Amino acid sequence: MIEISRLNFDYPAQPLLRDINLSIPANGFVAIIGPNGAGKSTLLKLAAGLLAPQTGKIYILKKPLAAYSRRELAKIIGYVAQHFESVYSFSAEEVVRMGRHPFLAPFQRESAHDREVVRSAMANTEVWHLRQRLIHELSGGELQRVILASALAQEPRILLLDEPTTALDLKHQLTFYRILETLRREKGMTIVTVTHDVNLAIRFCERLVVMKDGAIVAEGAPGHIITPELIKQVYELDVEIIPHPKDGRPLLLL
Repeated sequence: MIEISRLNFDYPAQPLLRDINLSIPANGFVAIIGPNGAGKSTLLKLAAGLLAPQTGKIYILKKPLAAYSRRELAKIIGYVAQHFESVYSFSAEEVVRMGRHPFLAPFQRESAHDREVVRSAMANTEVWHLRQRLIHELSGGELQRVILASALAQEPRILLLDEPTTALDLKHQLTFYRILETLRREKGMTIVTVTHDVNLAIRFCERLVVMKDGAIVAEGAPGHIITPELIKQVYELDVEIIPHPKDGRPLLLL
């Protein structure tokens, strides 16, 4: 689904990603974790086509990323950024309808199918009842689910999320990740999320990619790679790890 080969990326006067090799299969639920400055968000932006690597290749559905037009890519990849800001007071439904733009020609009116996709996306993210509310009136959790609905309105096969629950309380974090898991299971989406919440990533994601200093230092199933030694290496933090009482996955105790 996503293939990254020997990828390197530098900001001006700041080397960042080096020799990244990563393969993400269809219908996977993957979390990219690591400390600040590890290159997680930059890697996600490269996979979304928002940045271009200096060297290396990225393939989406076995086709070079650079060969896609922006409109073509928007029909395959839904990208949810860390923050959504607008100076205009759009309603929640108007924001979600923006996700249909890749499918509409200039000045083309929305069809019944477009409207149904929007309604379905808002229903799946549990925000249909908020459709008439202005986005500036929404709570953080409500707004994040609206932004997710907008990405879903693109009918993507791949969903890339950059720290989507950073500003949310525990209840809304769990709600958000449960929605993602349902989308993966019922819609067959491939989901990649960047997160700082290691326990949340372990709890919901079937695979972790662990980064530090612009490199991947470990990847695999949480139960196979998460150890006190790895956490010490990556985060410079001593932790105790016990099995989660529900599913036996690692649970970090600080």
